[in-house]
Amino acid sequence: MTMDLQEAFDQGFDAIKGYVDRSFDGFAKQIDAIRARLDLVEQGGVKYLGTYQRASPYKRGSVVTHQGSMWTALADVPEGVVPGMSASLWHLSAKGGKA
Repeated sequence: MTMDLQEAFDQGFDAIKGYVDRSFDGFAKQIDAIRARLDLVEQGGVKYLGTYQRASPYKRGSVVTHQGSMWTALADVPEGVVPGMSASLWHLSAKGGKA
């Protein structure tokens, strides 16, 4: 191979390598963002927190017992919002029966 041909191959290789590296950098950033979102999802989920406490705020996915029924928070619930008061914040998950 002549030196000119080798230089042409080297330049072509460098150009392709640069393109591939830039492409993978973009994918790496997307993967990092997806991993961060997945971590948040895995941290969330349903968590049973016992009997409803009026002085406690609740996070989305919190599950409490109130007046014999089980309620799930549909969004972050500020303190003082009793299950059953707001259909946009609380969902009746299991209705309590009479003993």
